[in-house]
Amino acid sequence: PRRGSGSSTVELPEPQPVPPECGHDHVQVLRTYPKKTPPYPFAPRGEDSIARAYRKVLRAAEDFVYVEDQFLWSPMVAEEFAAALRRNPRLRLVAVLAARPDRAEPSQVAVSDLARGKAVQLLRRAGGRRFSCYELVHPTDRPIFVHSKVCVVDDAWATVGSGNLNRRSWTYDSELNAAVVSDGAEPFAARLRRQLWREHTGREDLM
Repeated sequence: PRRGSGSSTVELPEPQPVPPECGHDHVQVLRTYPKKTPPYPFAPRGEDSIARAYRKVLRAAEDFVYVEDQFLWSPMVAEEFAAALRRNPRLRLVAVLAARPDRAEPSQVAVSDLARGKAVQLLRRAGGRRFSCYELVHPTDRPIFVHSKVCVVDDAWATVGSGNLNRRSWTYDSELNAAVVSDGAEPFAARLRRQLWREHTGREDLM
């Protein structure tokens, strides 16, 4: 294989052998690429596996969904979570979001606030008290900007990556996520969720 850079090419090294299996985690790589002209040679029809994975796991969610995200402001995406809340009366959704958008212009802040307000209202109508929304604050009362893109479902499935919970990341921005499902007694998803909760609350006794 060769890698091109302008008019020159270099030989790529031979791929390393596949490492042996270890642990109990199964990882799926998820992507978003737009369908464009000229097309990407590796995704000529685009790809929306991040959005498809979310839709599939939300349809199967039984007990709770935990998300941390910078941009849970899209009604299109919020509707997928709202549909899960309406479908399953036992399902709970906990969301940790950024207090304010990372925008300098007042008009951009206003538009972002309006979009998030609509998304949050949609989720509250669907889930009532089963939906909780939080922001992070430093002990000095300074808001902490949430930039993570994390979702944990039923302590069994988790995804982490660059894809936000908005229309751009689900349709035409180039994004990359990893979804993890575990066979072991202590799934990665559960460990991740507990680690985040303990970090945010400062309590080591949270399960």
